[in-house]
Formats: sequence, structure tokens, C-alpha cells
Amino acid sequence: MWLRATERSDVPRFVQWFNDSETTAFLSTRSPMSLAGEEQWFDRMLERQGKDAYHFVICLLAGDEPIGTIGLFSIDPLDGNAGVGIMIGDKTRWGRAWAPTPCAR
Repeated sequence: MWLRATERSDVPRFVQWFNDSETTAFLSTRSPMSLAGEEQWFDRMLERQGKDAYHFVICLLAGDEPIGTIGLFSIDPLDGNAGVGIMIGDKTRWGRAWAPTPCAR
């Protein structure tokens, strides 16, 4: 798997994932999500990216298929800590061990 930048074209997929009650069962967000609301989130995320938050799409190496998201938030550079959120939205990929592929040096 690999991480790529989040694109506006990902927003409809996020709405689908986050409107599934099984997917959000262990997340802090459980209310229905609209396309308009997620587009507003995307705009806010772009403003924060690289400042106090990072957000990425988790993709499979084979076919570059998006399967989830990962993000760092509440980044505190002084103390060196942050919150992390990981969500595998593609339920056909649940129950597997996922590890990043090492980069060649």
C-alpha cells in the first residue's frame, strides 16, 4: 500500500464510506454526511494540510485502488505529538493485516 494526497475527486467516495454505519461504528463521526458538507471539509483540510494536520488516501499498490484514509491532527511540534486517525472504508479489505511496502534506498 501507499499514501497519496487527497483529491477533490475522492470526496464522493468518502461520503459513501462515512455514511455506512459499520464503517463509522468506532469513529467520532456518526451523523449522516452530505456531499456539500464533505466538500466543505475538503476545503478546510486543504487550508490546514502541512500546518497542523496531514490527510492522505491509503491506496493499494496494484491498481492504485483507494481503500481508506489516514490523517494526523492536533499536531504539536513543540511536544512532538499528534492525534492519528485511520479508516479502511472498503469493507472488502477489512480483517487483513496492512503494512506499508518498504521503499528501496
